[in-house]
Amino acid sequence: MMIAEKLSKMWEDSLKTYTTEEQGLKLMLEKTAVEDSKTTQLAKERKLLDEWHSVFFGPRQLIPPENTMYWALTAAERDMETFVAIRKSWDTFLVPPTNEMGSSIPIGWVLPDGEADKNWTKYLSNA
Repeated sequence: MMIAEKLSKMWEDSLKTYTTEEQGLKLMLEKTAVEDSKTTQLAKERKLLDEWHSVFFGPRQLIPPENTMYWALTAAERDMETFVAIRKSWDTFLVPPTNEMGSSIPIGWVLPDGEADKNWTKYLSNA
C-alpha cells in the first residue's frame, strides 16, 4: 500500500504542477491573441490611412534623389524651420474678411461636389 500511496501523491503533485502550467499557458495564449488582434486592427487602420492618402494625393511614388525640384518643394515636410519659414511667408498674404481683393482660409472642411469621382463615393456619407 505504501508504494501505491506514494505514486498517488506523486501523481497528484504532478497534476497540480501541470494544471498551474496549463493555466499560465492559457493566459499567454489569450495575451498573444489580444496582441494579434491589436496588430490586425493597426494594420487595418494603416491600410485605411493609405487608401485616404491615395485618394487625396494619388498613388505613392518613389522619388529619386536626383529630382531636386521635388525635394525642394517638399522640404517643409521634413524640416520644421523650412515649414515655419514657408508658413510665415504665406501669412503675409492673408487679408481681413472685409478686404474685397482677397480671401481668408476657409473655416472647416471644403467638401467635394455631389458629382464626386467614383473614388470618393465610398467615403461620402448619405446622412
